[in-house]
Amino acid sequence: DRLSREALALADEAGDPLAVAAATRARQMACAHPSQAAERLALAVRIGAAGRALGRPGVTVWEHIWRIDMLLELGRLPEVVAETVALHRCVEQARAPVAQWHLLRLQATTAQALGRYQEAEVLAASARDLFATIDDAYGARYMWLGFRTSVALHTGIDQEIVDGWAGFDPASGPPFLGDMSVFGPMMAFAGVGDRRRALALYDRLAPIDIWQPPRFLWTMLHSMRLHLAVALGCLADVPRLLEALGKLRGFHACASAGPIVYAGPVELWLGIGAHALGRWDHAVVDLEAALSTCRRIGARGFAVQAAVELATAWRDRGTGDDVEQATTLLAEARPEAHALGMAPWVARIDAVLPSLSGPDSPLSARESEVAALVAEGLSNRQIAARLYLSERTAQNHVQHILTKLGFSSRAQIASWHTSRSAAQMSPSQAGARSSM
Repeated sequence: DRLSREALALADEAGDPLAVAAATRARQMACAHPSQAAERLALAVRIGAAGRALGRPGVTVWEHIWRIDMLLELGRLPEVVAETVALHRCVEQARAPVAQWHLLRLQATTAQALGRYQEAEVLAASARDLFATIDDAYGARYMWLGFRTSVALHTGIDQEIVDGWAGFDPASGPPFLGDMSVFGPMMAFAGVGDRRRALALYDRLAPIDIWQPPRFLWTMLHSMRLHLAVALGCLADVPRLLEALGKLRGFHACASAGPIVYAGPVELWLGIGAHALGRWDHAVVDLEAALSTCRRIGARGFAVQAAVELATAWRDRGTGDDVEQATTLLAEARPEAHALGMAPWVARIDAVLPSLSGPDSPLSARESEVAALVAEGLSNRQIAARLYLSERTAQNHVQHILTKLGFSSRAQIASWHTSRSAAQMSPSQAGARSSM
């Protein structure tokens, strides 16, 4: 921090635009913490001025790149779209492969944030291919798998992603990431219910009391570790993660320098963490804020995710009109999830809705969710992955359902759930669903 400040001061004193540009880039990397976003914006303006003084679009391009990085971190997606147009013009003038790669990765990240998943993957594939010619194929593959995994948290993790990470050696990851290279494979393995492999990687992280991720990944990795701690049942880590992220309300989960993925507002992850600890009121407040933010900025996939998480929190709190609100919200979210290709979230909505049916159900809320997934044809392992449970817990829930309903097979559970859901669905809901 001190050295970068001194270097910039010396460059200013010399009055050399090239020296100012070099020192500004060094300072930008040194102030990568989210709390330093305002300084990074000022640095973007400075390097743009230096580039124009030099007549070098390849320098000026950093002004737009850094502005977009910061705007993503602040969740200002409409401004990101406008700034990307300016970046595109500058990249055409610079004609530099590195600048073209930055444009592609920012276009891909923006498309992902807006829920345009197919477009995002096409752009990310182009960025991967270009990066492989600039730097190395290993880094290109790492970023590609990481991007696809992040998209797949909304659209579904396929076997190609799992196989890709299975052949990946985290120890060979980019040196500046250190043990952070395990996050991509952890998320993929946890997403398909392979808790054993995901936990083996989670245990490679430093204990939460001393864990210090890179500053430019601070918000992103705290959010993802919180997600994984909840998914893998490492709830002892959740309070510390909530404490760290609680200081960053208003920010969004992405890298503060060179983001290749966007993971929604911090409030989304705070709400998920609070819910996991049974802090219903805190969860509802943060998830309501997350849903409002996502709707306002056009982050459609994350709006669906926030809606489902909020509805589940309302259901579990169960006060006042919580259940009625949850039912309405899920009915609104389902068509959007379907339109975006968010199959896992459509399935999760279908699993949660029966649990809102009221006290006449012989099953608990969680058992109703499990019954819906049994009706969908999921195995115990797949149910565990969908609901962030251990496979043994999922198996126990299925057995309890069989006992309560007096059944002897999963087929009977499926038939019972289908009949009950059809009976509870309003005519308008039934029509909407049959049209999908």
